[in-house]
Amino acid sequence: MNRIIIGLILIISSLNLTFGQNLQEGQKRWSSDQKLTIEDFKIKISDENNDVVFSQFMISHAIGGFDFMKRNLNQKIENIFLGNASWIDTTKVADIQKQIDFQQMQFDLAEIHARKFRKRALENKGQIAKGFDIINQINNDIMTEFSKSRLELVKETESGRNVQKIVEWKEKIATELKELDEFSYENKKKIKTEK
Repeated sequence: MNRIIIGLILIISSLNLTFGQNLQEGQKRWSSDQKLTIEDFKIKISDENNDVVFSQFMISHAIGGFDFMKRNLNQKIENIFLGNASWIDTTKVADIQKQIDFQQMQFDLAEIHARKFRKRALENKGQIAKGFDIINQINNDIMTEFSKSRLELVKETESGRNVQKIVEWKEKIATELKELDEFSYENKKKIKTEK
């Protein structure tokens, strides 16, 4: 009987992993070696009422009931660029690559927050067995923190026009990504928590 239960748990867990990995059309998972390109921006506009460039990101999770037993939740939390909700007006942007690089910085900033989410979820995984309130709270906190950081980035860099501030933010982002490297989506190794 125990073998049957364990077998069912393994099958359900592997199905959850399989379905959780698929991206929908227009979506792009954050990757250190695959940067955003002009082709990733799916909405084509030429409207004077909109910003010339806009990127939409989603930090989502697929944490289930048995995940409290795992020693790594990195694959359960994703940082996704939503190309079908993002645009760039190529008729109004003087330096398209510079704008795409600035959008990539925002995607990188979202990745920092996705890694913080993975870390906090792992640190609090024992509470998952009691319900998902803790994960929902972490998710809300992370999205609030990301929105504030993104606004600060846009404001300080003057929407990517202040070269000195861009350099400072790139260094800051690179440092934070490195510090949280073990919480990258690609890392499937066991992570020790400090509890």
